[in-house]
Amino acid sequence: MERAALLLAFMASLFSWGDGDDPPTELATATAAQIRAEASRSSSDPDGAPLPLASHWNGKPPDGVVPADLVALVEAGHHVLPAFKIDIPNLDRDAYFRKPLERARELGLPISLVSTQWEAKLLEPRFRSLPKDETPCLVDRLGNVKPQLSPVGPIEHWHRVGQEWTGSMLLARLQTWYPDPPFVLFVSNNEAPTAALGADRRPAGSNAGFRARYARLLDGMRQGLDRSWRTKARFIGYNIQPAPEFLGRWSRWRVHARYQDGQPMNRWTGVWDGGSAPFYTHDWSKITDHTVWSPQVQAMNWVPFLERETYRRDPDWWHEISVWDGDKNWTKKNESKRAYYRSRGQVYTAERYRGMVQFGMWLTRPRLVREFRHYSETARDQSDYFRAVLESVDRVHEDPTLRRFWRKGKLVSHPTRRHPYQVQIPPPYRDWPRWYLLETDQDPQRPWKLETRLPVYAIARVLGKAPEREWLLYTHSPLDEARQASVAVPGFGVAEVRATISGTFHLLSETQRTVTAIAPGATR
Repeated sequence: MERAALLLAFMASLFSWGDGDDPPTELATATAAQIRAEASRSSSDPDGAPLPLASHWNGKPPDGVVPADLVALVEAGHHVLPAFKIDIPNLDRDAYFRKPLERARELGLPISLVSTQWEAKLLEPRFRSLPKDETPCLVDRLGNVKPQLSPVGPIEHWHRVGQEWTGSMLLARLQTWYPDPPFVLFVSNNEAPTAALGADRRPAGSNAGFRARYARLLDGMRQGLDRSWRTKARFIGYNIQPAPEFLGRWSRWRVHARYQDGQPMNRWTGVWDGGSAPFYTHDWSKITDHTVWSPQVQAMNWVPFLERETYRRDPDWWHEISVWDGDKNWTKKNESKRAYYRSRGQVYTAERYRGMVQFGMWLTRPRLVREFRHYSETARDQSDYFRAVLESVDRVHEDPTLRRFWRKGKLVSHPTRRHPYQVQIPPPYRDWPRWYLLETDQDPQRPWKLETRLPVYAIARVLGKAPEREWLLYTHSPLDEARQASVAVPGFGVAEVRATISGTFHLLSETQRTVTAIAPGATR
């Protein structure tokens, strides 16, 4: 009954946008202040990492998670960065933009503007029909213009397209309705087709060529904004990662990553302001949430490259994760991941999703967790899954132990094991720690294959110095509601814990030799 009541309360807060005429409550004002402080904080703040926020990709009206819903969630006390879709034609601009924007301004909220890939405009007929030496599209060896972007075409078209995006009538109105935002995050889907998909047909200098062109695109977008927005705007793209999540998984990973010797893994620092890295169980591959081929294992590749490359090159880099469970009920082209699990006798629930999402959060400490759902899916159909994201984020803000470990806790690497993805690792990175999964008595016998099941995932963050250290241990068991496990925590020893499907936190004390479960706090 308690869970049903909480769900009903959540649904009411999520889908009951009022007229917005009442003054903000004390809760709404305090929550907005927290969101504003964390969104504006540097990723490398010496006082600790920014606390996470939540948001969404699907803002299509009337049934998606629209801006009014997200502002209402803030007023209900949830730590959400409101997202507005700026690429949907024929919107009721007053209802979709103006009303929630004015409420956001009243609260002093930062906002995000989500859209398709900005550079896709360069593939429109007006650019493809230009003379071959003037088009920004790929021209093949036979002189045919292809629907792919070129790293060697004229560069000024990119700048022009950037100015078109932010110099539009829509953006002019948004800046009028909210002229003084504390922070604006522009988010691109960043999936326009580009040339050089394989090493055998890669144009010379393709990485440098695209870096220069995307820099001009983003410079054009900045110039298209009013000065008050320009100084507060950040630009990030989907699938821009600290390192390829598939680094070392198979022999052609370097080709797919377009990795070139001597370049950093994240070649986009200095161009983009950040990236939304996919933490997905894709429907089109055999990746799952309970095997060596999982988002949990893959995302370990990001950790050292965030710390040793990305943040050193750009201390303000915005690292967020996009999360998705692979549910795909809008088409029969590919099998939904939930159907895949059902065919193997498994049940996939929002609690299982929560366990995976929290692992990704505590592994990489993202600025934001952005849930993906297809634009045709309704918010109500997926509300308990987005609820899992919201509550996982809120818990970091509300629990003092979790909050201090998020701020300054250092991720514990495994002292003797290596990451199972070891194919063709470039020499500079071969000795970097990439393995953070702690040893448990539930681990399968080695050697592991991609399809090897992992009954328990365990990671830890540590604070303090010996002999007064503390560890925050996180465990989750994707296929079991609860499973007892003995976890070997470097520096502490063996901790006997109960791993659950939704994820469990334990506080370990070196001085007291105690292992204490951290109970979930009250939810709004």
